[in-house]
Amino acid sequence: MINNFLPVVDLKQFSLKQITICIFLCIQMSAPLWAATVVESRDLEGRINKLMVDGDRVRLEIGDSGYMLVDLEKNTFYNVEPNEERIIDMSSFYSIPIAQIEGAGDRINVHFKKIGKGPKIAGYNTTHYKMMINEFVCADEYLSRQAYVVADMRTLFRAYVHMSGREAAMGVSGDGDPCERVEFEMTEAQYKKLGIPMRTVSRDGHTDHEIMVIKTNTKIDEKFFELPKSYTTLTVENLHKLLE
Repeated sequence: MINNFLPVVDLKQFSLKQITICIFLCIQMSAPLWAATVVESRDLEGRINKLMVDGDRVRLEIGDSGYMLVDLEKNTFYNVEPNEERIIDMSSFYSIPIAQIEGAGDRINVHFKKIGKGPKIAGYNTTHYKMMINEFVCADEYLSRQAYVVADMRTLFRAYVHMSGREAAMGVSGDGDPCERVEFEMTEAQYKKLGIPMRTVSRDGHTDHEIMVIKTNTKIDEKFFELPKSYTTLTVENLHKLLE
């Protein structure tokens, strides 16, 4: 009965090329595509780093060495190294409660001095602050509360706070420089109040970090958030044993 309501199409009226294109487009449309937020940022060396966020999942490109896949809901953190065809499971490292890390309470007292309205960066309004330790200026920060409204940007910085806070507490970031370490100690509450750092200019005048592009509702393939099945997976503990 249903077939009686379907239009009858005479394929003879179409060329082989038209039929082939139609089949190709149908396959493409059926591929798993997801609406995500894509962020492009530039670092001190001028490299463009791409980040993708979809819900609780984050993909962080790490220069030419690989990328990191984070799932905040599952509390998983994987470092993917294509050149080595290797996956390092960092979940145990990033799952340690900060309160249990020795010296984690020794936080640096930082404050932000508001200077005034900043420029638009990547299409978002910013406010100019001086990031200071006591009376010492560490950097000029251009923060955007407007960008913080974007849900995927909040997820991105939740992931950043989760990872950088543990790195700072364990002394594996900041190179001993209080001004560098304090950036790793930023809390989610501070980002919520002040906004997302869109540009950081160090005290010597170099732009350490700048967000160039924020593209929301971008269609990306689901494979970007999947671990390569053919790679070898090692835990942090396994890796330490191999390096001993």
